[in-house]
Amino acid sequence: MRIDQFRMFGPASLGLAVLFALSASVAAQDTGAKPQDKPSTAPATPATPSAAPRVQSADSTSVAVTGLTKDNTAATKTALEGLSHTVWRCPACNMTEAEKGSCAMCKEELVSEKSPTLQNVKLDADKGTIAFALAPGQTVRLTEIETALTSQKISVPHDKLTLSPSSTLVVSGVSSDESMKKLETELKNAKMFDSVACRLTGTGKPAEVTVKCGNTATTRAKVEETIAKASPEFKLVDIVWTSPVAVAAPPASKPKG
Repeated sequence: MRIDQFRMFGPASLGLAVLFALSASVAAQDTGAKPQDKPSTAPATPATPSAAPRVQSADSTSVAVTGLTKDNTAATKTALEGLSHTVWRCPACNMTEAEKGSCAMCKEELVSEKSPTLQNVKLDADKGTIAFALAPGQTVRLTEIETALTSQKISVPHDKLTLSPSSTLVVSGVSSDESMKKLETELKNAKMFDSVACRLTGTGKPAEVTVKCGNTATTRAKVEETIAKASPEFKLVDIVWTSPVAVAAPPASKPKG
């Protein structure tokens, strides 16, 4: 091709290229083409905090009674709140123990003091119930409660008394390892409890049976029937409730200055 021919077609080719570029731009606007959007990132859902561990339980125990009226409710509550035992308290961390000794947390010598046995005592004359929680480091016997109620002519029917989730049965007539195992076996076979542990406390002294109840409530009357099957010499003479172990919180560390 001659140079004069190139000069003739060069401007025309350039014009066509410009026209094609403009057409492509208009077409892109008509179709609404947009640059690709960046995917949106949803904010992270905050994790639900787990519940704080329970250091000590203050579960309430409810006992069905007969003879409770609106007239003797106040006097009965005073009698129950008057029950007290000696406990051993650590002066440094306030941890309480049932026996004399040193603090398990800080090794300080424990000091003795009188402490109310029950707390949060509530009475309902309409329902015929008394409810209470044990103070930290305390235990209470059914016979102690019954003694406090007797002055107001209130009693605890055996067929209505249900055992708490963790109780200690005091059984007389258990005089040897053989008889103890017989009692323990009979209670386990009755399947009233999730666990049964029996121990002798000394010659001539009642045996102590620590039991943990399941979901089904067990009455004192049913327990007495089972104990009688093991031996006619065995007799349930008391029931003991024990407070959860008091746990002392470690001292807070001072911020560094």
